[in-house]
Amino acid sequence: MIWLAAIWSLGFWLFGVAIPLVAIFLEGSRDLTLNQFFDPVVLNVVWVTVKQVFWSVVFSGIIGLILGLCLGRVSQWGRGSRVLSIFSLPMVVPTVVAGIGWLVWIGNSGIFSRLGIHLDLAYRFEAVILAHSFYNIPWVALAVAHARRLVPESRIEALRVLGAGRWSVFVHGVWPSLRWAWATACAQVMGFCAMSFALVLVLGGGPPVQTLETEVYSRLKLGGVDWSGALICAFWELLLTLIPWGVVLFLQDREKFKISENYIDFHKKSNRVGVWATRSFLGLGVFFLFPYLGVFSVSWGPVLNLLRTPEVLQALKFSFSLSVWSSVLTILTALSALGLLFHSKVPSGVRSLLGFLFALPSGVSVIILGLGVWIAYGRWIDPFEGSPAAMVLLQVTLFFTLAMRTLWPVASSRDPRSTDVALSLGASSIRAWIEVEWPRWQGPVLVASGAVFGAVLGEVGAVSLFASEKWVSLPGLISQSMQGYRFEEAQILAGLLLTSSLVATLGAVELGSRLGGISRSP
Repeated sequence: MIWLAAIWSLGFWLFGVAIPLVAIFLEGSRDLTLNQFFDPVVLNVVWVTVKQVFWSVVFSGIIGLILGLCLGRVSQWGRGSRVLSIFSLPMVVPTVVAGIGWLVWIGNSGIFSRLGIHLDLAYRFEAVILAHSFYNIPWVALAVAHARRLVPESRIEALRVLGAGRWSVFVHGVWPSLRWAWATACAQVMGFCAMSFALVLVLGGGPPVQTLETEVYSRLKLGGVDWSGALICAFWELLLTLIPWGVVLFLQDREKFKISENYIDFHKKSNRVGVWATRSFLGLGVFFLFPYLGVFSVSWGPVLNLLRTPEVLQALKFSFSLSVWSSVLTILTALSALGLLFHSKVPSGVRSLLGFLFALPSGVSVIILGLGVWIAYGRWIDPFEGSPAAMVLLQVTLFFTLAMRTLWPVASSRDPRSTDVALSLGASSIRAWIEVEWPRWQGPVLVASGAVFGAVLGEVGAVSLFASEKWVSLPGLISQSMQGYRFEEAQILAGLLLTSSLVATLGAVELGSRLGGISRSP
């Protein structure tokens, strides 16, 4: 079994990550000169990318820190799990839906314009910053809130007995326990924003706000193929995205948070304050979700007619089949990788190396990996003819780290003694795993499958690079509607995509919690 797990997981890593990245470096080192890397047009795109990443991280980090400190306290009250669930919902929203949702509000003919409020934000740098901040503030806030909840009461009480004020309590009692969680979340936001594709494409309008991610796509798919320009932008983006990825790897083990059985007793406050604060944060969580619900503010008369058209039905069928194949293969890859990492016969040094390699895809954007796939497998895959296989390969490579993070607690808490008892009683290894291990895994596996299914359903980068007239997904059909200025049609399709993603993800979480192995409470 260990050899099968090694072949499967390392095979996907080899063909989905290693070979495409090596192909990019070999192609770049052979054809590019140093002067090309400092071309003024490219440097301008690099500067725009750095600037939008910087401001997105600043706003997301500061607001997320303040919100997370308050959220960590409110989550101790009666409805805390509901508050955290509401704040988790924006992470389920596909980015193309988020972009269209913002256009519905701030577009030139959007809701605010019809109300007489002319913000003049659409297709500008500020719109991208606003959307990125809204999208990532809940992420930072949840990371800070989790760390804040684990601060032991004894530390706080000791500081208060010594006469420390609120600021001293925060600096010496709270901040040391959440600084690395906050820094890690900010580094992840930096990577997310540097690799952002759909939001920049929709809200930046392409040329008005062009980042490295959209520039690579433009040089490959819009007009003639500019290999050298795409490779130069890819090298610059790898430099920007691998920096936060390295920071995350450094910080994630920098300081461990030990769970105390004696949390700060916020129940000492009156119930009226607790209920008021909980309701306020429920409303605030809905506020961060509200912009995306704008996709439903459309005339629903032509909806059924649109959904019955062959193009939409074909896109739906293709999107769902792509999501099913990608989620199944992603879960198999994640299970194989975890089986390899936690196998007793794997030396600790090899385990650390494997963990490093399996984390690498999270530091590379799907557009860059797609460029590498295009170069490495170009003789077998014609991107202009479309390739579902390339889409599945990229999406499995992109999302299996997400599945690994979801399943990691189950793998790390395995007790081999139970399996050994079953084997000693005469059960086969497969029967022992099914009877002993599978009840622990079934809930988390279902949750991970739903999360990957919803993520693949709304993924734009891979399907944009390897789409064709024959292979068009639902996000691809939305992009076509936007390019054809059929905004109402794009809005209807975005509402359909948002509904499908939410139902798939939240339904899997609910069913997984009922099957056991996970808990909905924090």
